[in-house]
Amino acid sequence: MMGENITYQLIESREDHQTLIVIDEKGTWPLHSKMYPSREAASLEKELEPGVHDILIVLGTGLGYHLVPLKKHLSRYRLILCIDFLTGLEEHVARDNLTVFLTGSRNVHFILGKDIHELQAILDSLIDFSEIRGIRVVEHPASMRIFPEYYTGVRSAIQSMINRKAGSGATVRAFGPLFMRNIIKMLGHMEGFFPVRSLFGLCAGMPVLIVTPGPSLEKSLDRIREHAGRFFIIAVDSALPVLQQARIVPDICISIDPQPYIAEHFQDVSVPDVLFVVSVSSNPLVLTRIKCRRTWLSLNSHPLSQVLEELHPGVVGSVDSGTGSVAGDALCLAVSMGFSTIALAGFDFSFINYDIYARGTAYQRRYTRYFQNRLSPVETANFNYVMKSSRGFRHDGIFSRKAFIHYRDRLEDYIVRAGKGRIYRLHGSRIGLRGAADADMEDFLGECPPAVDKSALAERAAGRLPGLDSLLSRERILSLLGDRDVFDEVMRHSLGEGRDTRRERAITKLRDLLK
Repeated sequence: MMGENITYQLIESREDHQTLIVIDEKGTWPLHSKMYPSREAASLEKELEPGVHDILIVLGTGLGYHLVPLKKHLSRYRLILCIDFLTGLEEHVARDNLTVFLTGSRNVHFILGKDIHELQAILDSLIDFSEIRGIRVVEHPASMRIFPEYYTGVRSAIQSMINRKAGSGATVRAFGPLFMRNIIKMLGHMEGFFPVRSLFGLCAGMPVLIVTPGPSLEKSLDRIREHAGRFFIIAVDSALPVLQQARIVPDICISIDPQPYIAEHFQDVSVPDVLFVVSVSSNPLVLTRIKCRRTWLSLNSHPLSQVLEELHPGVVGSVDSGTGSVAGDALCLAVSMGFSTIALAGFDFSFINYDIYARGTAYQRRYTRYFQNRLSPVETANFNYVMKSSRGFRHDGIFSRKAFIHYRDRLEDYIVRAGKGRIYRLHGSRIGLRGAADADMEDFLGECPPAVDKSALAERAAGRLPGLDSLLSRERILSLLGDRDVFDEVMRHSLGEGRDTRRERAITKLRDLLK
């Protein structure tokens, strides 16, 4: 609705309160009533009641007349965020006797004139999901009508933050003890690890294909095998069985999942020369299953991982993309290694043709080898899984899961942050990936040389820096964790607050593991 050059002015109304007029080259737009702006005080009274929520986010602050009912609810909200496209509104709100209470309250923050990316960072810094009960979002109708694109973007940013932080909180509750146990056990394998930092810049200017096991991967397998000598291949762990079945050997594999079932992806897989990258919280079981010659360790955002970084700053390095997915970390690894052209295969975020994954994955192998019979063939098993898992959820007309779209959104955010140039997505689904151009294999091959030198890739990487056993002191790390105050602080951030039985049992077991 709005043009480019947007300003505003305050004018007198028929009462003792000013109103606000938005101005651009197309015309003027009243943000409040020109005659009786204070009557807006009754317009959102019910919506502003806290109920079970203790965070309030207002989309469209204006001069604050619609927020007058908040005066009686101020103490019931932990935090009130007043967001507006326009700047300089706080001083006008402070001059009116109806709305001045907003500027004198410590729990009210004005966020004015910020673009969406700035806003995301501000929201992240202000809202602690470990302590809140709930978030209420209230929209000012006139603001939404005049600046629809801006407030739609703000809503998306808020939803993305809620998905990300609520998901992180659920992860802490569900996997906190497992993360801790894995990291402590990983410390016992340091003599076999190299720092992931030694991979940074190793393949500068080269092309790479990142493979995940989405259903669309099957369309690319023949061409990948035919031209594998023209680009490097990074496979996420779950794609390994598919590639082996197609007689394709990846150059690099990455695994970050802390759960033990992840070892299923390495069953009957032989890739001794692969460059294997694991997270510090990966399940140690994968180290015995993959049987590769060398492994590279990456730090992440886990509190204990941060302790390692504090003790030995910059020594290990990290390819933690912040997306919460192995696909995102694979992309971060590719960017860190310096690859200039990146293609993505199997990045579908949906159930294409009612398939859950490409044929050959551990998931599909489970259906075909163990559960298939005449009355329930593998196609029926896939269909039933799609219906149950998606719960009927569709995105862009195709069955998906809300978790898939959440991962897609965070991957898009990472692509924007990374600022990487040429990224192609091969044979993807109808669900787009912003920052990656949908393309055919030929488009990617047009960016690839006739051949790339893959010889002794792992040896070259291992020769750049010493192993972690000579860079880190395991004894120093365990000694630090033996300090009760340090241990309790790490536990608090790793497992969350509270004193429930499950948490206390996990802490006892972790203490025993450190002895």
